Amino acid sequence: QPLPDSLTYGGKVVHSPYRPGTVVQHTFLGDFGYRVFESYVVQPDGTLKLTSQSTGPDFLWR
Repeated sequence: QPLPDSLTYGGKVVHSPYRPGTVVQHTFLGDFGYRVFESYVVQPDGTLKLTSQSTGPDFLWR
């Protein structure tokens, strides 16, 4: 399910210049300071299809 700031959130249609089958990565800062990692696959018509989405902290502990 696309989240706010996802490339396809709210029914947005994004056309990619890449070949069909290409995987496109997208990251953004989500709720509560978590980083959202998304993967899209370019469809034959050039649009993007969300295939995976995960979250993680937006910082590294040292």
